[in-house]
Parts: sequence; C-alpha cells; structure tokens
Amino acid sequence: MRPLPVRVEGPAIAPVTLAELKAHLRIDFDDEDAPLAVYLAAAVAHFDGWSGVLGRCLINQQWRIDFPAFPCGGVLALPFPDVSLAAIAYSDAVDVDQALAASAYRLVQLRGGAVLALKSGATWPETAARPDAVRVTFTAGFGAAAPDVPASIRTAIMLRAGDLYLKREDSSKTGGLVETLISPYCRTGLGPG
Repeated sequence: MRPLPVRVEGPAIAPVTLAELKAHLRIDFDDEDAPLAVYLAAAVAHFDGWSGVLGRCLINQQWRIDFPAFPCGGVLALPFPDVSLAAIAYSDAVDVDQALAASAYRLVQLRGGAVLALKSGATWPETAARPDAVRVTFTAGFGAAAPDVPASIRTAIMLRAGDLYLKREDSSKTGGLVETLISPYCRTGLGPG
C-alpha cells in the first residue's frame, strides 16, 4: 500500500481570483459574489492537489508523506511533480527524532513526481519500527503566484467555474474543452488511490 500525502499548509492564494472570474464572465456587479466564490473554489479543487484530476499542486503548498522505513538503496518517491523544497525527519533505531542532513540526498524531478535520492557515498540511516518512521515534508506547485500556473490551467479553472455558475444543473458542454486544456498536465497512471 502506497503512503498517502497529507496537506500541511494550503496555498497562500488561488490560481484565479474572483475578480478574474467576474471579468471572464463579464459580471460587473457584486450580487453574485458568494455563489461565484463557491464555484471558483470547486473548480480549483477539481484540478488541484492529491484529489484533483491533475494529481498535482497548482500554487505552492506544503505536504507531508510518511514511510515506515527508508528504502533499501532506493529512493523516496514523492507523489507530486514540481517539488521545490523537501526535508526528511526520521525516528532513529532507538526512536529518537532526527533530521537527515540535506547534504545526504538530492531532489530529482520526474514527469509524474519527484524523488529523493541518496547522494554518492551516503546511506539511509536505521529507523525505529513504526509506520511513520520517515517523514518527508515538501513544497509542491508551479510557483507562489497565480501567473506561475500555466495559462491553459487557469483558463480551464475559469471555464469550469463559469460553467458551474451559468449552467447550475448541466455542465456537459465545456467538459471536452476543459479536458483538452489540462491534458498536458495530467499525471497518467499515478492518480489518487
């Protein structure tokens, strides 16, 4: 069973603002702000994070994943691509919390995720026998600002939120376009579950 990531800290901002969504929909009044904000949040959630259809983070956010031990000579696989920072804490053989020096491992970006690999000459330390003996905290996302998120994903978010707003009951007409816009960013074969 693969360990599941847990979000420690959400993104500081949304990839699309309410003002951008209202401009996209050509709405210049405030009466609909509350439902628009809900539709926008639902659209972002549809694409973002572990349970989003993209299986990746949009705006930088902090996650944690726990492992029962270090791999035997292998790598620690992280569930997201676009990881910018990672730190490893572990419980040593006598169950004392330790931090693994960043000089012992390197972050390697892969298409479907990222891995933490030992540097030449380093070895993984022994750990206590517990399900969370190794704890990796990491930051994943395209960046800290909305423009860091690819324009096609931001457009897909606005289309989805607008579709939810305009067709409160049937959102089938823009689905194909949304999927076309986001398909280059999907992590195939690595989704939730």
